[in-house]
Amino acid sequence: MATPASSAPAASVAGHVPAARRRRRLDMVRPILTGWALLVAVFLLAPLIIVFIDSIGVEQYVVFPPGGWSLHWYQVIPKYYLDGAILSVGLAVASVAAATIFAVPAGMAIARGSLPGRAAIDALLRSPVQIPLLISGVAFLQFYVLIRTLTGVTVTDSFVGLWIAHTIVVSPYLLTAVVARLSRYPASLDEAAYGLGAGPVRTFFDITLPIISPAVASGLFFAFLVSFDNVPTTVFLIQSGKTTLPLAIFYDTDQDLSRIQYAVGTIVTVVFTTLILVAMRWLRLLPSSASARRGGG
Repeated sequence: MATPASSAPAASVAGHVPAARRRRRLDMVRPILTGWALLVAVFLLAPLIIVFIDSIGVEQYVVFPPGGWSLHWYQVIPKYYLDGAILSVGLAVASVAAATIFAVPAGMAIARGSLPGRAAIDALLRSPVQIPLLISGVAFLQFYVLIRTLTGVTVTDSFVGLWIAHTIVVSPYLLTAVVARLSRYPASLDEAAYGLGAGPVRTFFDITLPIISPAVASGLFFAFLVSFDNVPTTVFLIQSGKTTLPLAIFYDTDQDLSRIQYAVGTIVTVVFTTLILVAMRWLRLLPSSASARRGGG
């Protein structure tokens, strides 16, 4: 009778030995991983730091390191940069809004529907991601010229033409996020709502949308960034006399690189870094808040 009692502590000790070894190995590897992560962070952030340093130099022409420090270049940013930023934001918001209307129902149809040729439809809707943006710009330009030739309607050099092109280019980012989330979404939740008397519309807004909203929000954010920063497609379709902010920076940098472009780049970096941090914070808190509401109800 003493044998089982004595063997239990031995087995327990034997079970703790591998765990202790794993902890020691982890303690040895952790400083290496931390150092590697810091090196990667420095490698990624070094260009942004250089841009900021160049934006506060005193010389008119860019030299590194600067001979002195000044915020003068932030005070002399031309007005057309602000106009370009307004156009870029408006175009990105309009494109993302249209992409949401098309991509969310399309993602639900692909993930949940029983359409014939669903795989082919999915590949077709995601194809703009596989095509270089420069090729997309040339294709849209030729398509708009064909429309003008056949119908007399001018779409080139108009906000509508830019809006259509940007919507098609950014829609796959939202579609991919929605399909990925719905593939891990239990259909039994919707069936339970139907069983309790909810219709398809109420089920979507009360059950499906709150659950997939983090994926929708992340897709919207990436789509906004792609539209805002899209130069290769926009350069072929931009309205005469107007330009987006990335195109304004591109043209000025090509003609005469000055510290003004570095100042504008620093402002854009700070704004979008803040937006990314806010979005990450919101996306992380959203599931817990929803869980708290469900628990409280």
